[in-house]
Amino acid sequence: MQKSPKKHFSNLLGIITFMEILLVCGVGASDAQKNVVDIRNIGHRNWKMETFSIDKKLDLNIEARGAGDRWHDYMYAYAWILDAQSRDVVWEMNLDNTHERSRRRELEYEGSLTLPEGDYEVYFAISPFNYKDIHIEGLGELLDGLFRGFKEKRYSRDWGITIEVQNEKDMKYVHEYDPKRRDERVIVQMTRMDDDEIRKEGFRLKEPMTVRVYAIGEGSRSDREMYDYGWIVDTKTRERIWEMTPRNTDHSGGADKNLQYDDEITLSAGSYMVYYVTDGSHSYERWNAQPPYDPTHWGITLWGARSDFSPQYIVPYEESEERTPVVEIIRMRDDEFESHGFTLTRPGNLHIYAFGEYSSGRFFDYGGIIDAQTRVKVWDMTRWNTRHAGGAEKNRLFDDIVHFEAGDYIVYYITDGSHAYRSWNAGPPYDPESWGITIWATDDGFTQDDVLEYREREDPDILVNLTSLGNRERRRDRFYLDKTTKIRVHAIGEGDRDEMYDYGWIEDDRGRIVWEMTYRNTEHAGGARKNRLFNDTIILETGDYEVHFVTDGSHSFEKWNSNPPDDPFHWGIIVMKED
Repeated sequence: MQKSPKKHFSNLLGIITFMEILLVCGVGASDAQKNVVDIRNIGHRNWKMETFSIDKKLDLNIEARGAGDRWHDYMYAYAWILDAQSRDVVWEMNLDNTHERSRRRELEYEGSLTLPEGDYEVYFAISPFNYKDIHIEGLGELLDGLFRGFKEKRYSRDWGITIEVQNEKDMKYVHEYDPKRRDERVIVQMTRMDDDEIRKEGFRLKEPMTVRVYAIGEGSRSDREMYDYGWIVDTKTRERIWEMTPRNTDHSGGADKNLQYDDEITLSAGSYMVYYVTDGSHSYERWNAQPPYDPTHWGITLWGARSDFSPQYIVPYEESEERTPVVEIIRMRDDEFESHGFTLTRPGNLHIYAFGEYSSGRFFDYGGIIDAQTRVKVWDMTRWNTRHAGGAEKNRLFDDIVHFEAGDYIVYYITDGSHAYRSWNAGPPYDPESWGITIWATDDGFTQDDVLEYREREDPDILVNLTSLGNRERRRDRFYLDKTTKIRVHAIGEGDRDEMYDYGWIEDDRGRIVWEMTYRNTEHAGGARKNRLFNDTIILETGDYEVHFVTDGSHSFEKWNSNPPDDPFHWGIIVMKED
């Protein structure tokens, strides 16, 4: 059946309309057939990625439009290309290879690029706005910026990148590439990390292996701090065997704070846990400055680096392989005090993992360990042995191995009235569930008989024990001596040069004071300056005696208003016989 003239005319109008659209868009039919990548309409504070694979070496044409400020040597709308396998930048748009298109700092690149067979990722990014990015020339441009808005000034809808094959017939060598396709050489991959995340993934090696560690994160070289970063722990020893730091990383493109570690390390046969943490800003979820060259790999990836690598060398990690903690005092809330003792039957190494709060020159939430027999502090958290724990600057972390001799130990943890688990008044740490202190035995030979729960034993030489006293207490106890005896008095209290506030004394059977705790006969007990210690011997004759200790309404056991002493458990007085 013949088509009517009316239908012929309608079809002709459709063809003409389609051709008009192509002409208006500036794209010919042949151009569209040669397109490998076309990224447009990125949007302010955003970025886009497209990928492609080529089966042979090809010559490509690139046309890219963006923006930058030569005055500040800064690109804020630009494109680049990554080799998807090596993760190396093979081309980028910069101030040196572009020319200006207008007074608005718009830049253009037109050129060709030869790429070998492989997989590629093409990116275009528009940086978050910053007034320092724009150099204003003259009153006219300033007024133009004020009326139009500097943000509008930085954004143009024709920014983007187009990549074409030079010969249309070469399109048969161009294919799609899936960037999420998993490489069989991947051991661990935790990427596209968002704000406020902590992730971990374990693995086990049957034999020693060379591993490529590729990690991208955020840090400050001047402050020597990392904010988004990863590390690797040997699960047997709990030792942190590798960590991403400002010193072992390189700039990863974009903002100065984007840092990258890309190198090989050798791991022994064993079990490992890989961690990666982020703070509350600047991540794959939302960049607050220029993104890195490889934004999809914000996080950490481990690849098998040996040429003869095989997945059979990797064994799945099981949580049951992790050691049971010797002590675990975690999820500590406001105004809490908790302690737990343990006994080492032989010397050994312990891994201590402790979070705390530090500001104004002292800790407010922190842990410590004392020798249960000598009452001497053997370990505590300090400004110098801790590092930033993520979140607010005041969050600190101790994460290291400490050697202990055989003996009895008491671990304690103290919090003040603010900024603790589930009650943060500033950014929480990377691992909020562990706010407190956790201790593991790390030596291979440790058995259950080597690390025991501490059980306090009565000392027959102790005559009076009035300790762990709180606010507004008045305690007393009596003892009798059947002969003249050397007595050791151990008393911890509060005072200054004019007066004692928490203190003790001893009276004889006539009510006369035979010994009294004063500022002059005491020494600093550790912690706040007002913590005072008397630890010495006196001679008492045969007779009945009464020991007293009083406290005022602040700064006492479990209710400290400043740093407690080195031995907080013995706030009060102990009287004992001394041989």
